[in-house]
Amino acid sequence: MHIIKLFALKLALLLVLTGCSQATTVHLYGRYLTEAQTNDISQALTTQGFEVTVNQLAFPQNINQATLIYGMPMDRPQEVDQIILIAQTQGWPLQDAQSLVKGNHWYSGNAVGLFLLPAGVTPNQLSSVDDLSFTYQSEGCKQQVQLKLTADQRFHIEPETGDTTAVNMLQGEWLVRQLPYLELRPEGYPDWSYYLEISRSQTQDNISQVQQLILTPLQTYPIFGSCYFVHGVRL
Repeated sequence: MHIIKLFALKLALLLVLTGCSQATTVHLYGRYLTEAQTNDISQALTTQGFEVTVNQLAFPQNINQATLIYGMPMDRPQEVDQIILIAQTQGWPLQDAQSLVKGNHWYSGNAVGLFLLPAGVTPNQLSSVDDLSFTYQSEGCKQQVQLKLTADQRFHIEPETGDTTAVNMLQGEWLVRQLPYLELRPEGYPDWSYYLEISRSQTQDNISQVQQLILTPLQTYPIFGSCYFVHGVRL
């Protein structure tokens, strides 16, 4: 009876400790992955006890290959090798695994960042739809205008409150005929477009350096006024 009670006590303690143990979260950067690829790697990680959070965030400028970033100290350092092996068995060999801060991508001991890239894809080269699909905020003007480019190559302009621009001038299709020029084709106006120049710059704020993706209208459009548009990613 004493042995049974002791076993029950140990079992109860084990359950408590297990319940308090926090599963490692894998932040999967799926910006360049298909839905099927995202689902496959997510399921493989979840099956092995990891929590998976998928995001569509831009890669930091200094990550240009498949990479695993983990924080220190790792509560369970052996999980780094486990995640690398899982990724490899799913067809994603990792070229880099580091305990580092990459811009604003910081990970504690119970979280890692997994950056995966299909063959032939180089992030941040403005060579694909994914490299430009962001929400841009207006700068250089008093107006509050937002320009959103989505991955299905649709654009949407949110003008300043009270603007009377027709709705079919605020949305439509976007494309890049030739870098560095972006074309916005409003719905209902097949022979007319907005044109903006794509550029980059780097700036510094109180926290860190920021890589900026800038869209500058090539002429003065009433809806934009003197605005240009910026999306920033911390380095």
